[in-house]
Amino acid sequence: MLGKMFSFLPVSGVPYKLNLMSAIFGAASAYLIFKAVNLLTGSVSASLFAGLLSAFAPLAWVESVKAEVYTLNGALVMLVVYLGLRFLTADRDIRLLYLAVFAIGLGMGNHHTIGFMALPLAPLFFLKTGEGRVQPALMAFLLFAVGVVGAYSFLHFRSARYLEDGLLFSYSPGFTLGDIVDTFLRRQYRGSSLETVASPVKESASWLFGGYNAFKHLVWPSFGAFLILALFSAGYFIKERKALLITIGSFLSFGVILPAMVIPQQSPSVDAIFFISPYLLPLLYMTAVVIGIGSAYVLNLFADRWRFFLKPATAGLVLLPFVFTLPGTLKDNDLSDFRLGEDFSINLLSALPPVSVVVTGADASYFPLFYHTLIERRRDDVVILLGDKQGIISQVSPAWKHKEMFPGLSKGMLFHEADEKFVSAGRLFAYDVFNLSEKIRANFTAVPYIHAFRLYPKDSKKISGEAFAKAAEMFVYERVLAEKADDMFSVDLKMSFFTTLTHYGYVLRGENPSLSDRLYKDSLRLITAHGLAYYLHYLRLTENRSEIEAFLDSIEPEAKKYPEVRLLKDALKRHFL
Repeated sequence: MLGKMFSFLPVSGVPYKLNLMSAIFGAASAYLIFKAVNLLTGSVSASLFAGLLSAFAPLAWVESVKAEVYTLNGALVMLVVYLGLRFLTADRDIRLLYLAVFAIGLGMGNHHTIGFMALPLAPLFFLKTGEGRVQPALMAFLLFAVGVVGAYSFLHFRSARYLEDGLLFSYSPGFTLGDIVDTFLRRQYRGSSLETVASPVKESASWLFGGYNAFKHLVWPSFGAFLILALFSAGYFIKERKALLITIGSFLSFGVILPAMVIPQQSPSVDAIFFISPYLLPLLYMTAVVIGIGSAYVLNLFADRWRFFLKPATAGLVLLPFVFTLPGTLKDNDLSDFRLGEDFSINLLSALPPVSVVVTGADASYFPLFYHTLIERRRDDVVILLGDKQGIISQVSPAWKHKEMFPGLSKGMLFHEADEKFVSAGRLFAYDVFNLSEKIRANFTAVPYIHAFRLYPKDSKKISGEAFAKAAEMFVYERVLAEKADDMFSVDLKMSFFTTLTHYGYVLRGENPSLSDRLYKDSLRLITAHGLAYYLHYLRLTENRSEIEAFLDSIEPEAKKYPEVRLLKDALKRHFL
């Protein structure tokens, strides 16, 4: 809903506007950190230091430049923290807590982890002076419910507007109250929120490993030696113990309980850390608050003993994030020298024959195709299907596409009757593009394709060293190379990557021969007898003679060494050229 509001801004395209939204909420988080530290310490310089340190931290920066839910979640969490601190340090106005509870309820429509803020917030209601606590508790519950309903009621109105009108995809339908409850409990995921919350109880060691992993993989890489300043915050909290209520509660929520649920392994994988770290962004923000409090305490020591040194120390403190944090964050997250997945999406769409259906995989590769077809209307004759490892295929396609372009399809449905119940829920179970329904075969050219959404260096001079390491790290086909499974779906998956690798090898042939050769060579390791049919099908669709010639040239060295590659080369040459 907020994204829709930002989409009306008179700047650039929709993706830019939504990225901008994340940046604004990231900046709002930094501002609330500034306000929280300033509220507790009165030190503007320490508050600026904490806000800048949090904004320039690598994870905060990454999440602030892409369309995601995490900076909004962080901003709402910090709003709750700030309101709680205001309540503790000001006149204990109960309306501050009411606003915080409403923010939690509303935030549950964005990311469920904000619910953990109930832990530090609940005790504050018992500090309310005067008679009776039942009424404030009831009011708080009501406001929480209003926030939740305010967000989730959108599902019902969206479902009534779009699903009944023929939009075939809805991850979270909301026709009934039961539908909305299922979405709230995240039952579309494997498991549910309640099962996730209960998971640490089964393994006590997860509490230790989770907290350790959060510190090792998030807090320490983000702040390093600046964490020493956090130790000095003890001097402040000894004097102002009431602020400990929300501080300790927040750290327990995002530093112990949540990590115990999501990264409880003794040695979590790189992938696990990558996917889970954004959940812990509020922990990063709270750590910045404590560091800011500690830095204010240190400045007070200067003021008491070395007043002449106070102004230089104050100025230096504010400059520290610009000197030690921002340069590294900018360098590590500069993508200007890389070819993006969007380029590939546009190339793929331009190469498709009329009335094609593209079967792709992984949401990040799906979204660019979805955006270019549905939002930018680049190919109104193309339908995009999404398949994951379970073989589930989802379709995003509005009613007008079927009513206007394919009026012969019953109700706009593309699948046989047995599958239409899955389609109506936004899902279709299908394991092989060649086993899709006759209705698809009759109306479309089916194209099996899992497209690479990762990055490649644009400049061949940057292939070696750090830039290439970044590109290789962000491209996932190496995992497919190592895949040993030989079931039908794994074979299909491998061959889809084979098609992708050879296409990228062709695209990069002129500007980066060395990388192109590497991609072609790696692609040969993915060839299977069954999967080769996919590649032949792809070549027939593209009818791109130069791409076929480039592939034959690339495998010439291997053809001299391996008879099977030589047979493949001769067969392709005879068949296509």
